[in-house]
Amino acid sequence: MDTKLKVDRSPANNLAGRTRPKGRNNNLSHLTIASLALASLALLQAATQPTPTDLSEALTEAWMSWGVQSNQTIQFRLDPLNSCVLKEIPTIAQTQSLDSVTTMRFDDGSEPEVSHHVVRVIRINSNCNWSKLNLINTITHELGYILISPNFHSKNEKSIMFWIVRKNQSVLPEDKAMLKREAVNAGHIRLLP
Repeated sequence: MDTKLKVDRSPANNLAGRTRPKGRNNNLSHLTIASLALASLALLQAATQPTPTDLSEALTEAWMSWGVQSNQTIQFRLDPLNSCVLKEIPTIAQTQSLDSVTTMRFDDGSEPEVSHHVVRVIRINSNCNWSKLNLINTITHELGYILISPNFHSKNEKSIMFWIVRKNQSVLPEDKAMLKREAVNAGHIRLLP
């Protein structure tokens, strides 16, 4: 069977001065379109990751929401914690405490000196689309674990410390009361006036 290719020379079908055949599947065009779609998807996903500036600004907002100052070191890591399918209530962030212990022994036989350096790490799920999630509320929630307790959850759905983070939540007076009871007594934070 002999098939003739028709060439459409209209401007709408002329890509970079080349003509494309009409009337047949053009595998090259389909591959090009598929490649461009995948590249666009990758760029879109990359654009939804929080930048270091986004994380720093969210942490500043979180400290202000809790109304405290602290000398604690808090770092961020973008990690693929899970697939971040929002219908399944994914883990979008986690908090870790890293305690490095240094022991200095002296040749003169005196008591060794032991020092601890604790670094708090908030791991942000790099698989999540952060254009659809509230980064400030997420960081404020994770900071609550650092300030109060890694197991603290509020039963109040409007509290930032409810077990799932939502857009309409905030640090409530009951959260600050818990903070005052638990963390201020430990001496590592100071309440702002």
